[in-house]
Amino acid sequence: MALELLFQYFQLNDKVDHAAAYITQAKSFLELGEVPKALTAYEAALHEVDFPNLKTRAYVEYPYRIAVRNISSHYKRALEVLAQRRLDVTFPADHFMWHAAGAMILSAIMLLVEFTVVLQLRGLS
Repeated sequence: MALELLFQYFQLNDKVDHAAAYITQAKSFLELGEVPKALTAYEAALHEVDFPNLKTRAYVEYPYRIAVRNISSHYKRALEVLAQRRLDVTFPADHFMWHAAGAMILSAIMLLVEFTVVLQLRGLS
């Protein structure tokens, strides 16, 4: 039901608060286990720069969700978002999510690098 109402809302021409609606849509998709759709909704929410007076938490929620769910195919984009929006981090919860997302993603990348090096040293790759 919520997703249907959001779909109707997006049909309106008033795009002022679409970013917040996209976050709600993303969270709904996550609850339904539809992660790819959730990530697409978060990406749409990141276009809030069109309305600089209306800020959302998409810039920390999106990378954090990627990190927590180990979605390695989106690590690069998540790190880009974190880097681009580092000056927007204001509240303690946002600081936590920003640093946690970055740390989890970089840790996962380093584990892959270490694993690859070990395989190469053992002649298994």
